[in-house]
Amino acid sequence: MKKASVIVVVSALALFAGASSWAQVIALPVKFKGVVAFPFSSSAVTRLGVAEGNLMSSPANQLVVLVNLGLHQMQLVEVTSSNTFVAVLMSSRRLALLPDNTFAAGMQFDFTLPPPGGGVNGDVVFSGKITFSKGQPKNLVATVLGVLNDMYNGDVTDGDITVKGKLTPNGAPFDGSGLIPG
Repeated sequence: MKKASVIVVVSALALFAGASSWAQVIALPVKFKGVVAFPFSSSAVTRLGVAEGNLMSSPANQLVVLVNLGLHQMQLVEVTSSNTFVAVLMSSRRLALLPDNTFAAGMQFDFTLPPPGGGVNGDVVFSGKITFSKGQPKNLVATVLGVLNDMYNGDVTDGDITVKGKLTPNGAPFDGSGLIPG
């Protein structure tokens, strides 16, 4: 049992040592595609297809997942086309990084969607895998599932809203150290 624990710890350290020699903060550009469900009436639900453009303040901007290996955190941020920080959209409350490069992150947020959207306040889970090639991060793929709004504990002007979707690669990873919000 003790030997197995040592092997797991050494494997995890080897995996993230390769990644951390590249950068302490890995920036992975992503696209989002999903379905948001919300009440249409007291007995009907509307489902709407959404993409990353529905989250950002400008269609010229892009989504980036920041994985901070030093602080064991994940953030979904909006950046300009020249990778200048715009806003944090979601931050992890918990992040588990496993030796096989899979991860799960409990994300929390509270922000106003660009027009015609409203306020959202909720929790979603990102569950996926970061692919590495020769010690360099290559891409991130993740499932997104959770609550965009809870009308009792979130934005009371909107009803309960759920989301289900996928994050997929949208460009080459880069050192995200300069994108950490101050």
